[in-house]
Amino acid sequence: MFKREALLFLYAETPVHWGTGSSIGAIDLPIQRERHTGYPMGQGAGIKGSVRDLLYRKESDRDRRAHLETIFGPETGAEADKFAGAVAFGDAKLILFPIRSLRGTFAYATSRPALERLARDAEVRDWKLTEPEKSGARVTTKSSLVLESSPAAVILEESRFAAKPDSALDAVAEWLRKNAVAEGYWAERITSHLVLLPETDFQYFVRTSTVVEAHTRIDDTKGTVADGALFQAEFVPCDSLFYVPLAAADPFGGRGKTNGLGDAAAILNKLRTDLDGARMQTGADATTGRGIVRLKFMEKGGAR
Repeated sequence: MFKREALLFLYAETPVHWGTGSSIGAIDLPIQRERHTGYPMGQGAGIKGSVRDLLYRKESDRDRRAHLETIFGPETGAEADKFAGAVAFGDAKLILFPIRSLRGTFAYATSRPALERLARDAEVRDWKLTEPEKSGARVTTKSSLVLESSPAAVILEESRFAAKPDSALDAVAEWLRKNAVAEGYWAERITSHLVLLPETDFQYFVRTSTVVEAHTRIDDTKGTVADGALFQAEFVPCDSLFYVPLAAADPFGGRGKTNGLGDAAAILNKLRTDLDGARMQTGADATTGRGIVRLKFMEKGGAR
């Protein structure tokens, strides 16, 4: 069915709220998380809707309907069940999570499982990752995070980790610089601010170091906070990096033959043209500037 595959990277330029709607915990509006890891995530259906909205705004009136129906399928109406869209969108998976650092302002933290999952989905076979010690962290050989102490260490939030430079992490950082981040400065920063943490410590940070904001509603007549209108909302912090697996099939229903999207390769080429380097709004609170992500498109096996 699916003939071509790609990855769409999302670099958060503002906090992002992919929400669950409600909660029985202390946070009224928590973010979506993977059940088994606790990592922040974005469900594929929401990502698909955000991409569709972005392409809708880019298309001319003449071509908009045909292109969108080929890629996403008919939206509503009598034709909604006649054929499916040609592109499948996976969930947004976490790669890098920003954590405050005593040196270098903040680190791009990751874990062995997060990187190995990316390597699997991107078909990268030349990474030779080594798990850090239980109380240690691996950094790049030109890291800006390491304290000038003996032994060398990095301090992230309130935690101290013994720091070990690792050339294998240099290769990971260079791959991310080339393939995953569109902006020049932020792409380069990964090579000096990447840190590989023990799995348990990384999981702790992604659970406890998100952005939590208090929101209120003002009563129009009194000018004060309305009764019961105080709530807490959780956000993925800016400078987080996610990726979304994409899979493209040849168009269903013969629609692609009439609009220049005749096969899976043509569809991915259009997505690359429209999405690579673009900014997209995703998730809630668009009117307050939340959910702005920078996109980077890559076909499987490397940038093309």
